[in-house]
Amino acid sequence: MDYDHAVLVRFSPDSKALLGRMNNDNVVRVLKLNKKPDGHYAGLQTVLDLPTTSHGEIVFMDINCNGKFIMTGYADTQICLWSLKGNLLATIVTNVATLHCAKVSPCGRFVAASGFTPDVKVWEVNFEKSSGDFHSVERAFELKGHSAGIPCFAFSGDSTHMVSLSKDKTFRLYDINVEYKKKQDARLIQDAIWTTEDVDVTSTQVALSNDSRCIVIATKGNVSILSGVDGSVKAVIQSPLTGPIQKLMLDPSSGYIITIGGRLVRVFRNTIGYEITIATLKDKLTYATQDSISQRLQQQLEDTQKVLSACKYHLTA
Repeated sequence: MDYDHAVLVRFSPDSKALLGRMNNDNVVRVLKLNKKPDGHYAGLQTVLDLPTTSHGEIVFMDINCNGKFIMTGYADTQICLWSLKGNLLATIVTNVATLHCAKVSPCGRFVAASGFTPDVKVWEVNFEKSSGDFHSVERAFELKGHSAGIPCFAFSGDSTHMVSLSKDKTFRLYDINVEYKKKQDARLIQDAIWTTEDVDVTSTQVALSNDSRCIVIATKGNVSILSGVDGSVKAVIQSPLTGPIQKLMLDPSSGYIITIGGRLVRVFRNTIGYEITIATLKDKLTYATQDSISQRLQQQLEDTQKVLSACKYHLTA
């Protein structure tokens, strides 16, 4: 990595290697994490560079959770899928005019892209069940309904829900746990206005909690926490960093909000998410008609209340 640095970084699923999109060379480099006999890390060793393409600058990069493929998204809006040995598996023509966002779903089955067009396109990546070899990429479904381009979107941790943010100032929350092979469309759950200001494509990011009840949005240096249940803004964290927020994340439990920018990382306890869950469980309890369901909801409510009460710091609106 002499005389160059990575501007996009991902760990391999087994955490034994790093993927880096190199700034000067505009390539994705696979680097192995070497260990000493005592178990301590001894540095990085370049394993391979993915082949260069004619698609222009690499603007997005991700890796399948099983390590079956690497995704690269390019300035010309095309997406390439690669094996970990550097072989090109497939090229996806997104037709989004300008590529604003591209991701691999947490389950590893889907690749999704959004851009200047008012929809999110989702493809399924198929592998042979017997051999595990790559088979095909097929269009799965689209998230439709916005009236302007989509700067970003996010999957829930279990890949059953997605949220999209649009320049039309609305967000749309979808249930994507549908039989798309039978032509079922993603089901719209919530559609609401998330901002009254003009949307900055370059600074806007979104994260979705595992239960899809909490939506976290970063834009123009601030972080907003919204309810996926009623669409309302529950809290705003003003300028959590001294500069732009370059990365917004929720941890695997959705209990922490992580903001990264410059040389700073700030972590917030997602108490608002717990409060949204508590309100939802209380509402469900009032309509529960079976004892078994009531007991299960009551236990979930008590567990969530215990977690919330144990939090030392609370976000305030």
